Amino acid sequence: MTSIPISELKNTTATMRLCQEADEPVLVTKNGRPAIWLVNDDEMQRLKDASNRDSLHQLVAHSERQWHDGLATDAAVDINKMRERYGL
Repeated sequence: MTSIPISELKNTTATMRLCQEADEPVLVTKNGRPAIWLVNDDEMQRLKDASNRDSLHQLVAHSERQWHDGLATDAAVDINKMRERYGL
């Protein structure tokens, strides 16, 4: 894990280079304690993608529970029923 003291943030060019070259987030410390994390664009996109995948998995799991509990129906079946009922 890469870690830098907050005082190094004054050198923005070096800090940006460090973040761009790092394969992981960079920890910025203040008085020896974790303060903030810096990530390059690739890492941020990876984190967003992972978050989106987790959200999608949660939605699918929720839908499967609803289906299992009889709270959801098959859309194609319902559409066909409506077409028959209303002559569409």
